[in-house]
Amino acid sequence: MFALVTENRFVGLEPDYEVGDDPVLVGVRENGEKVALAGMSDGTQDQLYLALRLASLEKFSADGEPLPLLVDDALVNFDNARARAALKVLGNLGGKTQVIFFTHHQHMVHLATEAVEDQVLHIQELNATR
Repeated sequence: MFALVTENRFVGLEPDYEVGDDPVLVGVRENGEKVALAGMSDGTQDQLYLALRLASLEKFSADGEPLPLLVDDALVNFDNARARAALKVLGNLGGKTQVIFFTHHQHMVHLATEAVEDQVLHIQELNATR
């Protein structure tokens, strides 16, 4: 999941150990370089969090009843390419469970129309005027 939402800038995750043998999760680049959370940008940290949440949701759904996923502007720190990749992953997940994605960023709606198949994507715009 992390590889998908980072467009393969990270190819995986693995445990590493800090001082005192405390395990930590690190991202692994294609060349084998390990990057700790502190070395990741805010956007990449958000992508890691999203990937972990999606992976746990998929695991839980495979073992039992699918849970719906509610996402509220979780892609604001993503660049457009990674946002499009994440939206594609969310669209694919929409074939297995209900995914509701809230945003007030019009460009995210545009990226979703590019990344998600028409039969999966449903856009509901709310009128904020009173």
